[in-house]
Amino acid sequence: MTEPARGPVFFDPTGRRRKAVNRFGTALGLALGVASTIFLISVLAVPLLPKAPGTAGNGGGTARGVSRREARLSRHLAHRSRLALFREIERTRREPGPPPAACRRHRNPSSRRST
Repeated sequence: MTEPARGPVFFDPTGRRRKAVNRFGTALGLALGVASTIFLISVLAVPLLPKAPGTAGNGGGTARGVSRREARLSRHLAHRSRLALFREIERTRREPGPPPAACRRHRNPSSRRST
């Protein structure tokens, strides 16, 4: 067997590759640093922002321009409609029975005629 060569596998005497790798690493590091800083500021700034009108933070939880009474009435009507829908579903629900005739035709694979 031949003895492996000693020394660098790749040698760039001009140093162009090293400069390019350093520039790329610096740019990537700066981009990640800026992104991390923006993320941290956004996470820390949220509790400090004032509550916007019409959001859940104003105590009433109602939309802008809608009174509490109108919001309560809307929720009540939606609840009544939902209950009426459930009653109708229960009323029209069919009991499970035998499958329709079209489904019964080929239920048993061994009973099929071979061609």
